[in-house]
Amino acid sequence: MMIRCHWHLDSGSECVLCSQNSLETSDHLFLDCPFAKCCWDFCRISWQSGNSMSDIFMKAKNDFEGPNFLEVAICAAWNIWKERNGFIFEGKRPSFTSWKVKFLGDLQLTCYRLKKEKVTRLKFWFPGLI
Repeated sequence: MMIRCHWHLDSGSECVLCSQNSLETSDHLFLDCPFAKCCWDFCRISWQSGNSMSDIFMKAKNDFEGPNFLEVAICAAWNIWKERNGFIFEGKRPSFTSWKVKFLGDLQLTCYRLKKEKVTRLKFWFPGLI
C-alpha cells in the first residue's frame, strides 16, 4: 500500500505482519495475511473469494452467526491496521495478543452506543468483554 502512495519505507514494501515476504496490498493485509486470518478466526468471520469487495463483504456478513457484524469487522480491521502501523512507525513487534486486547477494548467502547440486548449478545459472543 505504501508503494501506491509513493512512500518508500526502510522496512520495504513487504507485509510486516507475516513472514511470507508478500507484497503489502490491501487484499493481503486484511484478507490473505496469516496474521489477519488469525484475527478473523478469533472473530469467527470467514472471507471467501468473490467478484468484488462488495460480494466478499456481503458473503461474510451473511455467513456470520454472531451479532453486530459491521462493528466487529470494523474493530478487527482497524486493529490489524494499528498493529501494522505500530511496527512501521514505532518499531513495536506485532502480536495476536496485542491485537486481541486492542480489539476487545475498541469493541467495548462500541458497546456504549448499542442497545442493551445487542450488548448482551455481543458479550456472549466475545466473553472477554467486560
